[in-house]
Amino acid sequence: MKAVLSIIGIVLLILSFPVGVLTPFIPVGLPMAILGLVLIGRNSRYGKGMILSTARRHPRVRQLYLKRLRPVLLR
Repeated sequence: MKAVLSIIGIVLLILSFPVGVLTPFIPVGLPMAILGLVLIGRNSRYGKGMILSTARRHPRVRQLYLKRLRPVLLR
């Protein structure tokens, strides 16, 4: 089940970029990307490690991680 949810997260993350470009006035791509990241982070050790290492390297991503993603990922 975790593998299926991780794959769904990857697909959502990949699809969020073209959807975001095609719908610039309606922000649909950003919630898709965040949902994909949450699914990957909760169901994959490697994905969670990538999110944490990116949050450590980049201050803006770290702020987003601490405020929004951390409570969701650590449930």
